[in-house]
Amino acid sequence: MFGLDADTLRNIKKVFATLPNLEKVILYGSRAKGNYKDGSDIDITLLGKQLTLKTVYALEEVLGELYLPYTFDISIFTQIDNDDLIKHILRVGKTFYLKENGKLKTESGAKNNSQLPKGWEVKKLGEVCEVQRGLTYSGKDAVDYSDIIVLRATNINLERSALDFSELKYLRNNFIIKDKYKLRKGSLLICFSSGSKNHLGKVALVDNNYNYAFGGFIGQINPKREVDSKYLFYSLISEQYKQYISELTDGVNINNLKIKDLQNFQIPTPSLPEQKRIITILDRTFKAIDQAKTNTEQNLKNAKELFESYLNRIFEEKGDDWEEKRLGEVCNIIGGGTPSKKNDEFYIGNIPWATVRDMKTDKIKDTEFKITSKAVLNSSTNIIPKGNVIIATRVGLGKICIIESNIAINQDLKGIIPKASKQLSVGFLFRWFKNISNDIINEGTGQRFRELN
Repeated sequence: MFGLDADTLRNIKKVFATLPNLEKVILYGSRAKGNYKDGSDIDITLLGKQLTLKTVYALEEVLGELYLPYTFDISIFTQIDNDDLIKHILRVGKTFYLKENGKLKTESGAKNNSQLPKGWEVKKLGEVCEVQRGLTYSGKDAVDYSDIIVLRATNINLERSALDFSELKYLRNNFIIKDKYKLRKGSLLICFSSGSKNHLGKVALVDNNYNYAFGGFIGQINPKREVDSKYLFYSLISEQYKQYISELTDGVNINNLKIKDLQNFQIPTPSLPEQKRIITILDRTFKAIDQAKTNTEQNLKNAKELFESYLNRIFEEKGDDWEEKRLGEVCNIIGGGTPSKKNDEFYIGNIPWATVRDMKTDKIKDTEFKITSKAVLNSSTNIIPKGNVIIATRVGLGKICIIESNIAINQDLKGIIPKASKQLSVGFLFRWFKNISNDIINEGTGQRFRELN
């Protein structure tokens, strides 16, 4: 099966069984499609509770002790950000391992009534709320601008669990919107369908009177009298809720949330006065967290500005023993490229492939996209050895990072590799680029920037 003999399969599954949080393993790539070769990689993605990169590293280490003539490419499905890879897995994925005879848990994890404080009850969401799926419309109904606005899944911000009005969808003015598809103050919007499991079940509180409708990939939860909308909101951003949504996987078709499954989520429900007391406590707590985060970010910004100012002074006050050289004299400048997007298999590997989107911090170790060695061989991308600098030379001009793993780069980036590490340290090089980043941006195609091309 999958090009592996029975003993090999048995030994691999024994390894999977040693991980208590691992509930399912999906095989994809050439072995799942049946067009594998003898030495083809074993591409797998993991499903389960509280899986981390440490899980992956531990699994790789134990599988390595089997001394198999294959390379394992392992990922955690809920942490995949590549929509094309997700679609590929959903399309061709095969169940490779299933814990407990394939039964994944779907219990909400709420306590039963006997375990709750006096006056509390465990109720299903369907008992205390009404759920309405959004309206559907065709492409011909959409226009560039009108008075009719329809919110979509992108209008629910995942990180903030709040409404985001940055990208709005407009329908023709004579499109009829029924009342049940209009936003209600005090309701919650929820994502029912998404290309990424991470967005499935995300919610936002409708905290004002908006004259908007909501589309078919999302829905509206309307609380009944016995539950406060803010209390419901806090219940649906809890870890208990997130775990419940994560466990509602059915095979590999996990990008849709059924209303009946949502309605089965169990919520510990106290009296309305107690709900309001809890809301007050949580509001105060989250406000304090936000303020602490703001203070921390400001302190970091101040420290960074002070440090940058100190470094700028060092570079401006060069000593007598400083010697100026062209970048090309002391460094090799390596370009990159993009493997063909038409070949799905190029993007199901384990080689990090960086774009400007990955350059969010001064150091990067992992990337949004992963490619195969075949992708490297069949494109103009190059792998930059870890410990070196990469810089953006087109999109995101002037961004600079030190890479902490071997990373391939696209055509918007350059790898800067010192020819002699004893003569030029990467740390110095990084700070020098940081010091002149504004010059690079301002000059655009000026002399200093041309040396990178």
